[in-house]
Amino acid sequence: MNEYYNLNPIDKSHYLKGLILLIRKDRVVSEEEREIFMRIGNMLGFEQTFLRDSIQNILINEFIIDQPPKFSDQSIAKYFISDAINLPFVENAANSVEMRWLKSVASENKISDEWLTEKLETKKHVNIDENFYKNLNLN
Repeated sequence: MNEYYNLNPIDKSHYLKGLILLIRKDRVVSEEEREIFMRIGNMLGFEQTFLRDSIQNILINEFIIDQPPKFSDQSIAKYFISDAINLPFVENAANSVEMRWLKSVASENKISDEWLTEKLETKKHVNIDENFYKNLNLN
């Protein structure tokens, strides 16, 4: 996708770091998450070795600060969330820790709860427990 190529280096770094932080939220790195991370990392222009090492060590790397990325433009943040929202659902389940983190990314980038809720609604066919939205305080 051409959108990745137009990002400045800082936004590319925030994008990749945001993805990997989200992946580690459930303390499991699935093969599907690994593939998505590698594919997007490639499109962002990162080296294969760096990507492999990053995903391999994310669960044990305690030096990465778990802070939601702040992008230079809200449209980049929305694009990031649109990509990132797929990660928790690759195994047909999402937990509220992952979704609260995405909510914090939206908040950090001044994206409305309504926009995020609309994005989540596209995932409604996936396994979400009945308290999911209530725990997020989106509705």
